Amino acid sequence: MTAMLLKAAHRGSDADDLWPRVEREAASLSAKVEAAEAAGHLSLMGCGFHGRHAAATLRGEGRELAGFFDNDPRKQGTTQEGLPVLPLAAYRQERHGFVLITARHVVPLLSRQLSQAGIDHLSYDAFFVARHLGRLQIAREKFFAETESKRVFDTLLLAMLTGDAAPIAAIVSPDQYFHFPKEARAEREVFIDAGAHDGDTVAAFLDFHKGRFERIVAIEPTPSTFAALERNVAVLGKRWGFSPERVTLVNAGVGAKPMTLALAADAAMPTSNALVPAGTGTGETIAVLPLDQIVADQTVSFLKADVEGMELAMLYGARRMISAHRPKLAISLYHRLEDFLDIPGFITELSGDYRFRLRHHTASLLETVLYAYAGDQPSDRTI
Repeated sequence: MTAMLLKAAHRGSDADDLWPRVEREAASLSAKVEAAEAAGHLSLMGCGFHGRHAAATLRGEGRELAGFFDNDPRKQGTTQEGLPVLPLAAYRQERHGFVLITARHVVPLLSRQLSQAGIDHLSYDAFFVARHLGRLQIAREKFFAETESKRVFDTLLLAMLTGDAAPIAAIVSPDQYFHFPKEARAEREVFIDAGAHDGDTVAAFLDFHKGRFERIVAIEPTPSTFAALERNVAVLGKRWGFSPERVTLVNAGVGAKPMTLALAADAAMPTSNALVPAGTGTGETIAVLPLDQIVADQTVSFLKADVEGMELAMLYGARRMISAHRPKLAISLYHRLEDFLDIPGFITELSGDYRFRLRHHTASLLETVLYAYAGDQPSDRTI
């Protein structure tokens, strides 16, 4: 009931009322952002996926990193991204500098811990949003004409700036990966599921479309998960009565070009397996292929992608397919903060008549999806 009341109140407000709050929250953090910018070196708290990505991004900007802090004893004493993972008790200001919290699911808890230890800190999410607020505002106005998309965008930025995820409950939408305008739905889709996991999205696709489709290509890199995908698709075939040859299963990752990467399982998120350079991670190697090679000359009407931070590289490897067929796109937009800026722009470069919707599908910062569809399809009605 509380979530329903929050949603009703949230929808009742104008989206433009939220943007000034975003600006005020960002302005209130200016001193901390300046302190982080001025620090000779930075440390990160939380060495999961977001921590590793933040480390790579900051190093790419030329920032000196001293290491990770993590409360998990299993991680302490190891290295991530070539950096030591330490308990917070090892912190020394002159050595470790300003701390950015990269465990985004527990920002308030870690902020209290750091405050009690007298350590200057800020969440990496807030640091990113405050530094790039001007670019984010341009993206908001350029790509999200729809009021609800702006509301979702603003609410997510506020949650990142404040560390308070509670307001996200008001923007949660159903039908993840299928929240397109009604007129954008095809009767018999050629559906590409990049990052198919164990077949959960294929099952949801079949439920949503009542078992009607032309063809499905489901792509999953992790061998053990791929085996589950094979089993589950066989069960789905019996349930819906389709022949096996209508579904192609591909045990590979997707990227900009053919390559070999390694699996980097995250103990904190066992269902989330990112890919890292070969010779690192678990050592289990994974073939990566561009979508243009996988689908070849097939006409594709619908592409869904949740590929653990490789979404932009995946789109780069699907340039020919997207330019030629302008399929509907449902692209996960929560793994890399830069994707809020980069992915809509890249899609627009491939085909300038795409329209966009932004929707969010959980009460945390996970599961934000960018919906893109050709501009000749109306956008004022939702399935």
